[in-house]
Amino acid sequence: MKSPRPESVSIIGLVDIIIAPLGLLFAIVTTLLSLVITSAIFFFFSLIWLVSGLGLLKGKPWSWNFTMGTAILSLLMSLFFFRLFSVFIFVFGVGLIYWPIVIRKLTSAQVKNFLGKGTEAKAPSQTPTINSR
Repeated sequence: MKSPRPESVSIIGLVDIIIAPLGLLFAIVTTLLSLVITSAIFFFFSLIWLVSGLGLLKGKPWSWNFTMGTAILSLLMSLFFFRLFSVFIFVFGVGLIYWPIVIRKLTSAQVKNFLGKGTEAKAPSQTPTINSR
């Protein structure tokens, strides 16, 4: 039986789903400003955030790897764009705080067990034990 979904997984999943349309909006704005490469990056990350959030909310085992990779890449992207567009401190500064928290929460035992990455998720050994008396 699968353990109940931890609150942190629900919050991360919902935030990822909320961030996705905001990333698409930012992609549209950067396209209008003729920043095509920046727009493509935000479009790509928006799709990744959406898939990541849906996977977490559904408790899919692959979502741990996917979300961890997304969090690391998003943190790096926040660092890069914070340096590039320091005017948008309210956008990229939040990412510099949020993504390390996500990485920390994903490494907790409760979240790893829920998503099938912890030690409790493994099946018991099928090898017979020998009782010595």
